[in-house]
Amino acid sequence: MSPITLATVRIQRAYSLSGVMRDFRVFLDDRQVDRVKNGATIDLRMAPGIHSFLVKLDFYRSKLVTLELAAGEVATLHCGLTSGLSGFMSALVSLDSYVYLKQEDGAEAGSLAPRPAASPTPPSQGLPVDAMGVSLSERIERIAAASEEVRVPLGVTVTVKRARTFEHTVDIDWSVGGSLSVDGGIKAVLSGSIRGEISRKQGTGEKESETVEYEIELKGDSSREYRLVWTDVWRFGLAEVQTGRAKHALPFRYREKTELEVIPVGASVP
Repeated sequence: MSPITLATVRIQRAYSLSGVMRDFRVFLDDRQVDRVKNGATIDLRMAPGIHSFLVKLDFYRSKLVTLELAAGEVATLHCGLTSGLSGFMSALVSLDSYVYLKQEDGAEAGSLAPRPAASPTPPSQGLPVDAMGVSLSERIERIAAASEEVRVPLGVTVTVKRARTFEHTVDIDWSVGGSLSVDGGIKAVLSGSIRGEISRKQGTGEKESETVEYEIELKGDSSREYRLVWTDVWRFGLAEVQTGRAKHALPFRYREKTELEVIPVGASVP
C-alpha cells in the first residue's frame, strides 16, 4: 500500500473590528471541520482531488470556493468581512456577500479555481498528518437499520416503492491510534480524506450521502405478510497515517451501501 501525500489548504482571516470576538466556522465538502479566529490562520489537510470550501458567521455565509488539489500542493484562501458602507449594505440585503472567501489570485467563488503551484508542505498547526494510505479488506458486517411490516390480501399482488438516504460514514477506531492525538474537527477532516480515497479506489464519485430506491412486488398468494428490512453493509479497512517519523495504524469501518431485504413472515398459501 503506497502512502498518499496530502494536500494543504491554508485559510487566513483578515483582522477586523467587526466580529472581533466571533469565530468563523470553516466547512470542507459541506462538513464543518474547524473554526478560524479573528486575524488567525489555520491549515487543513486532505486527500488530493476536488474539494469545496466555505465559511460562516451566524446566518451569513461566504460563496462556495472549489479547488482541484494535487498531492503535496498548498493553496491559500483569504476570508473576512466586507468593510465600509458596502459591507453594511451587503449585511442588510444579502446573506452571502457580507462574509467573503477567495483565493489570492481572485478566482471567482463557485468556480473550479486553478491549481496553485506545488511547494513543500510546511508543518501544520491543525492536522499533524504528512501522508496516509488506505486499504480495504474483504470483511463486511451487515447491520439492520430499519424495518416495517406490509400485509397483502390473499390473491392480490401489490407493487411498493421504498427509498432511503444514507451517509457513507467512516467510523474510525481511535483507541488504537497510539500517540496520534486530534480534536473533533480534525477527526472529521481525516474521516473525509479516508472516504475520498475509498471513492478513488472504487472509481465512484465522492458522495457524503446517497439515496437508494427499490420497486418490489409482494404476492398475496405466496405470503400474507412481509417484513421489509433496510440493512447497512459496513466494510472494514485500515488507514496508515504518518505524522513526522511516527506511523499510526487506524482500523475503520466504512458504510458502503444499504440494501432492502424482503422477508415473507405470513403463512404461505398452498
